[in-house]
Amino acid sequence: DELRAQSLEACGWRELCEHLAEYASTRLGQEACLTTSLPTAGPWESELLLDETEAAMSMESHHGVSLDFGGVMSAEVRRALFKAEKFASLGGDELAAMMAFIGAATRLVKTVEGVKENGAPPPELQPLRDVVAGVVTHAEVAEKIRACVDDQGGFKDGASPELRRARSQRSTAEAKLRRALQSSSGSVTTHQGRFVLAVTPPAPAGSLVVGVAAGGGLVLIEPPGVVLLNGTLAQCIAAEETAIDAIRRRLTYDVAEVVVDLFRCLDVVTRLDAIAARGRHAAALNAVRPRFVAPPHLNGIYSYETVRPGNEEGGDEADADARQRARDAMFPTLARAGAYGAERVSTNRDDDDDDDD
Repeated sequence: DELRAQSLEACGWRELCEHLAEYASTRLGQEACLTTSLPTAGPWESELLLDETEAAMSMESHHGVSLDFGGVMSAEVRRALFKAEKFASLGGDELAAMMAFIGAATRLVKTVEGVKENGAPPPELQPLRDVVAGVVTHAEVAEKIRACVDDQGGFKDGASPELRRARSQRSTAEAKLRRALQSSSGSVTTHQGRFVLAVTPPAPAGSLVVGVAAGGGLVLIEPPGVVLLNGTLAQCIAAEETAIDAIRRRLTYDVAEVVVDLFRCLDVVTRLDAIAARGRHAAALNAVRPRFVAPPHLNGIYSYETVRPGNEEGGDEADADARQRARDAMFPTLARAGAYGAERVSTNRDDDDDDDD
């Protein structure tokens, strides 16, 4: 492992991953690019990655369709999903991020599946269709959130009857407070959530002094008729917060019910972002798809089917044999040396047998 890490460092693998991450559009996509590792499952895995990259390039250059990740705050969505999994209430900003993510994921799936050529899905885009196959975005959850939360994370008046009533009462209480304060001398301001007057000392008789301002040059007071109105306003604010908490719990439960599907959806969006980054990176470098070296005795044709997962005809023996043939083709000198060494061992054994006789 240490030798492998040193080899990758010498080849500039980390710098390559950092350059690749610049083409990713989401935070998790950038993380995926930065932690990219070399394929270890066999040549078929390298071919699959190349197919995905080529599909992303073809989609943008040939079909003129781009994968748009706008509005996907992947890191915030991941944190919100972990909270929803534990039924911890999501805040307005987290619900807004979830709503935007579900909408973007739905558009991405439709974009990939909607590309047609002569009325049929282009075969070269099959790797991307395989990535989004079976993804359930749950657009209905986004609609439930949209009915209650705006794009900035604020809760709409129509989210519940209780919230509408509390806000109406709060608006009425604030209007009464302003009228009462404007009839008095002094500057209207707020202190610890209560409407007060800022006046020069001394404070009028009968007023409630709640603080000072401007280094003692102003006194913050509540006139006698304002104390009760401030208490009414505080009750309205508390009722509003209670109504919002109930909405947050309800929407969090809606997300928690489908959290497994949304986690998978996030993984797919992240993978698509990494694939798109590889395609844009390759296009920027004018890269050409590499071809693997094939052993000469196979007439330039090397089949990877024997090492693909799920191939019942392959097995460990065929897997090991295929890997050995690939090594021999790439390092023919070592292959000949290995064969010569095996011949020497065989000859020595024969000599030993003759000596025993």
